[in-house]
Amino acid sequence: MTDVFARALADYHRGDQQDPLRYRDGEESVEHDVAGYFEPWDAGDAESFLATVDGRVLDLGAGAGRQALAVKERADVVPIEPTEALVKVMRDRGLANATRADMFSLRETFDRDAFDAAYSLGTQVGLAGSVAGLRAFLGALAHVTAPDATALFDGYDPGHERTRDLIGFREDPARGGAYRIVQYEYDGTLGKPWLFRLFTRTELREATTGTGWTVREIRSPDGDWRYTYNVELVKR
Repeated sequence: MTDVFARALADYHRGDQQDPLRYRDGEESVEHDVAGYFEPWDAGDAESFLATVDGRVLDLGAGAGRQALAVKERADVVPIEPTEALVKVMRDRGLANATRADMFSLRETFDRDAFDAAYSLGTQVGLAGSVAGLRAFLGALAHVTAPDATALFDGYDPGHERTRDLIGFREDPARGGAYRIVQYEYDGTLGKPWLFRLFTRTELREATTGTGWTVREIRSPDGDWRYTYNVELVKR
């Protein structure tokens, strides 16, 4: 298993985690909270979306299934992760529909109109890497969701001063945005770098062109997470 993030979560689930999971950027290193992925989730924490969603719902990049376990109480949720280790963790936690799949290869995995709603919480959508990549992802998401579907994802606001303090932050002055390089280290192994694009609000709206989606709202929560945003989409 080469995904050190998945290894750390799987070890924690089994009670075998000995070393901390860390973010690393060169010589800089910050411990990453693994226990948080297993804490109960209040659906209301994602504004009204997860508190009201129903039908067949796709959880993109579900981690250990924290949100999916809450959504399961009111909807038929299908959480996906690209590693078998995390799929097993989620199934062990009661998510029988957990599926091994890449959120950027949805057409290859699911049928057209398979879901009534979809969400991705944890900034994974930034792995699309560019506006063109985000547009391609949204087009594929439109393919596997119903004509009246809704969707939600989140991200870091590249212009917020708190975002600049994140480990791995890289400013991109040419477009007024930023990137973030995330590299996990666990049990003596350094994982591959993950490059996240931190999209501006203008880029988020541009990316929906031709995808079948339109932005209903982009909102930032109050309090500790005010440097992030939630993007709610609806089919046109």
